[in-house]
Amino acid sequence: MKETVGSLRLYFIIVGVVSGFLNSTALIVSSTILGALLALVGCALSIGFLYAGIKMPVLLATKPMRIQQLIFANIGVITLVAVINVLSGYIQGLASAGIGLAISAYLLSSVKRLAAQVAAEAEVVPTPVDAS
Repeated sequence: MKETVGSLRLYFIIVGVVSGFLNSTALIVSSTILGALLALVGCALSIGFLYAGIKMPVLLATKPMRIQQLIFANIGVITLVAVINVLSGYIQGLASAGIGLAISAYLLSSVKRLAAQVAAEAEVVPTPVDAS
């Protein structure tokens, strides 16, 4: 399945809203400083995903690297949480980390492909017909 600009935009907006809700809830109920810090980072990423979703067409055309940087930050957080889970003895968390990393890799390839597609479409400018 190939993503379109619209479907990628919708995905980023949904992820931003849902993860914002989940991370806000985690921040409220967190009983440790580490948990609160991870929830704050998650909230920041949620805002980033929401912003990227709203501005997706413009960002793909002008600053696709910003979207990629957001995805790389997300990969970093997923990896950090996976390491913390393993060190805490929660091995089952590796499955969700693997899924998150696979989705992130798919998003990266989709962003790269769509940015190249948008750039190629912008270069094809029809020449005006001279009416004289």
